[in-house]
Amino acid sequence: MKVIQEILEAEKKAEHVLKNADQEKSRKIAKARERALEFLTQSKAAAEQQIDNDVKRQMDKLAQHKQRICDYYTAEAKKLEKMAEKKISKAADFLLKKLGAL
Repeated sequence: MKVIQEILEAEKKAEHVLKNADQEKSRKIAKARERALEFLTQSKAAAEQQIDNDVKRQMDKLAQHKQRICDYYTAEAKKLEKMAEKKISKAADFLLKKLGAL
């Protein structure tokens, strides 16, 4: 009878150990999932930040390029305006001379 009791006791202990091991396994799996999700969240945030930085850098480059183009064509427009003023002045002088000659 004592042997049977020892066997039953050993069986209970084994069941208890298995139950604890199963609970521990579940906790470890949950913790691993949590860490993996945290890692993915951080990685996603870092990737999004990098993309945002790259986009901002490109937009800044484009803004600078746009400004250079605007500056160039503004300067060209001023040159053309001065040339036109000179030509209008010369044309007016020419007309006045022709009208004065009449």
